[in-house]
Amino acid sequence: MAIEGFINLAGIIAMCLLQYPALTQAQAIWNSYQGWLRTRSSDIPSEGVVQYELSKNFGKIKI
Repeated sequence: MAIEGFINLAGIIAMCLLQYPALTQAQAIWNSYQGWLRTRSSDIPSEGVVQYELSKNFGKIKI
């Protein structure tokens, strides 16, 4: 039971870490996204798009 709770908590934290840049930096993410989407369903990128962009540009990020 404790292991499942820990894994769920880690998943919640990971999703929050992907949703925060999606909400605050949506335009920058869409401008740098070079992948293919059949249709863009909203102005806010999905967690998958954010994950792709963060993994692609991880070494280039300046805080």
